[in-house]
Amino acid sequence: MLKVKVAICGQAIALDGFFGKFIRALNEITVYKNIRLRHPDTGRALCGYCDPSKEEIFLCPAPKGMVAESTAKVLVHELCHYVFPKLPEEGVIFLEEFLWCGLNEEQKRILRGYVPKEYSRAQPS
Repeated sequence: MLKVKVAICGQAIALDGFFGKFIRALNEITVYKNIRLRHPDTGRALCGYCDPSKEEIFLCPAPKGMVAESTAKVLVHELCHYVFPKLPEEGVIFLEEFLWCGLNEEQKRILRGYVPKEYSRAQPS
């Protein structure tokens, strides 16, 4: 079980720090939006996939008919994988929830702006 301690008094500062890291990362990587996203090894349908070595994130709003809000939340999840590649999945899930609940509406709007409008045929390899 992953144990994470959070200092509540520094929450706003921590969130701004994470948000800044995410924006810097988004300016370094390529984000794709796919109609059918599949895991490159298993072929399993995915909502998101991050390949830090290739600096790519793939998003797929189709599997659950996700709206822009949930697609942006998946983007936060995949950014956690990119920024913290050694963090185990349960840590990424915790961090995603913590960050998503703490981001303000303006920050969420900015993140939604990084979700591509057009679909791509690119797939992770």
